[in-house]
Amino acid sequence: MFVGKIALGFIDYYLTLICDHNPENGRLYLPLGITVNDIYVQYKGKHPDERVTEHTFYNIWRKNIAGKVSKQANVSNLF
Repeated sequence: MFVGKIALGFIDYYLTLICDHNPENGRLYLPLGITVNDIYVQYKGKHPDERVTEHTFYNIWRKNIAGKVSKQANVSNLF
């Protein structure tokens, strides 16, 4: 069994809830101020008994999520 299966499911669900979705290119945009570490902290809060380390969580993110998600542009910097 894939060690981070629950973590990957959590990330997918979490991003579905908090990200802006661009229907033209399929990209997801994290809200300002949200980091991968913030998502890991939320994950550990919901699944404290899971044996996914922070390092493993980042590897799951890098391999499965990183190419689909971008940080939001800071609108105040555009004006």
